[in-house]
Amino acid sequence: MKKLSTNQKYLLIIGICILGFIVSICYFKIQKDSFVDRELENLYKLPTTYTLEDAVKDNIVDVTEVHNGQNEEINKFLSKVDKKSWAVLKTVQEIDNDLLITLYNFDNKINQIRSFKYYVKKQGGESPDKRFESYYTTNEEGISTVYLLNIPNTNFPNWESQILEDDVLYSYKE
Repeated sequence: MKKLSTNQKYLLIIGICILGFIVSICYFKIQKDSFVDRELENLYKLPTTYTLEDAVKDNIVDVTEVHNGQNEEINKFLSKVDKKSWAVLKTVQEIDNDLLITLYNFDNKINQIRSFKYYVKKQGGESPDKRFESYYTTNEEGISTVYLLNIPNTNFPNWESQILEDDVLYSYKE
């Protein structure tokens, strides 16, 4: 067998390093995409008896009422949005004797916030893959409300006719 020269050994090591780097990038990209899919599957598996207390124990942010001050988890999410970094946030709110859980994902490949809403008792979703460009805050009488700026999802047929409405993320007292 032919012995490798020093230059060939260096090239072989560099080639292996580059291959390892490419494989790791692909792995992390797949992990991010499948993370959101797994989170959605977990939502779909929730029993109809799932409660607000269960959701809070599962680290889902309750946005039913006005918060006393800003929420740390939501601020972390919004900070990542500002930095254009991949991020996930789950919120829950009680609506008409049901729980609405919303999964927000800032997708840094498209620089948009995506949302997926799921009603626990109805066992059904609402507005799948709604898209948002950014967020803004309003203040009325000492209560700040954070809104997500809705944009059309151009992956849907007839996307030009979508009715756009900004979503309230949450509200807090100053």
